[in-house]
Amino acid sequence: MELPLKTRILRLTTRRIRETAEILREKASLDPSMRGAAETIVLDVKRRGDPALRRWSRRLDGVNPQKLLATRREIRLASAKVPLKQIKALRFAAQQLRTRALRDLKLLKPYTYLRKGVRIDRVFVPLRSVGCYVPGGSAVYPSSLVMSVVPAKIAGVSRIVVCCAPLPDGTVSSLVAAASEVCEVDEVYKVGGAQAIAAMAYGTESIEPVDKIVGPGGPYVLAAKQFVSNDVGIDLPAGPTELLILAFGRFRAEFVARDLIAQAEHSPLSICGVITDSARNARNIASALSTLVDKVPRTEIAKEALERNSFVCITSNRKDAAEFANAFAPEHVQLMGSAQEISNEIRTCGIVLVGDYSSSAVSDYSAGSNHVLPTGGSARSQSGLSVWDFIRRMEVVSCSRKGFRGIAWAATSLARAEGLDNHALAILERLRN
Repeated sequence: MELPLKTRILRLTTRRIRETAEILREKASLDPSMRGAAETIVLDVKRRGDPALRRWSRRLDGVNPQKLLATRREIRLASAKVPLKQIKALRFAAQQLRTRALRDLKLLKPYTYLRKGVRIDRVFVPLRSVGCYVPGGSAVYPSSLVMSVVPAKIAGVSRIVVCCAPLPDGTVSSLVAAASEVCEVDEVYKVGGAQAIAAMAYGTESIEPVDKIVGPGGPYVLAAKQFVSNDVGIDLPAGPTELLILAFGRFRAEFVARDLIAQAEHSPLSICGVITDSARNARNIASALSTLVDKVPRTEIAKEALERNSFVCITSNRKDAAEFANAFAPEHVQLMGSAQEISNEIRTCGIVLVGDYSSSAVSDYSAGSNHVLPTGGSARSQSGLSVWDFIRRMEVVSCSRKGFRGIAWAATSLARAEGLDNHALAILERLRN
């Protein structure tokens, strides 16, 4: 007989909202040793290139592919193994995201500011190259490839690289191959983990460096992205997944339990929490979790995550529930039952899912929203991935002689005030002519 799932149930008090959020997030924080290990791998690949890349792939993944680059023929043959229904699903998800990205792109409108001989043009320029990391390991995520590549394509990025750990036999995953064909990826490399991040950041004999690295990953990938961010752009901290469900009034406890298990199956480090309005609802959710978790696929991963990082908070105060959600700043916030009524009060998360049928599972694939979202509390200042992450805004300034003379006095005065006399002299030289 299976033992019941150990779910933490606690009462949320108004005075301890932020403290409780900090404690619960602290319990799920990454081990500092992971950062040290990721930095070691990155620096080794940076210094030694392909040999280090292969050595770490052998050591960590048990694989040493003969060629890191997946050839067009290899991708075509691997893609042919994917059932037509799954190909159609990938195309549908890509089209959903493409439609959204095109609408977002229309919001970026160049404009010109012109005043008394000074002209400033605001222009938008796509990045030249982007590296998209696709998680591998216990599961394969072609959907993450779609989420990263489609907005990059719409933005106009000219070179898009994908890195994903190979299968045990050294070949590319058939689903990753199919998604790369659907999204017209330029280069696919059979390497994963922190070593892949290092290769895309600094380049090796086989992989040219990119201007920005995007895509979710496990703790070592997250640590590697943060480490290389001094030298190459990254999208956002997208580490182990997080789901916070606010479920008030009447709702299906089984819906809540299924959604928590769905997120928990990603990794033992997944964070799954609930805020509900009564002890009875809390018990029903805990009971549904215990009943279902032993009957699902990937039960060991889901159960470890739930026992390690899950919690149920009880509060009848909806204002406190919203404040907790904003303090916790999770990747996903899902509002069920009458909690839908406070959707406008949720301001700090990667995505808000409103309604009993707006599950995080469907938003991960086919709603048209992007599932590359900020984690670790970074939603306080970061947004989810979009077409805007692949575009630079730039200003082009041009001054006529008359326009220059009209603004020179202020620039000269401020330059001297800051002790930068050569700035002032560069301006005065032009005033003399």
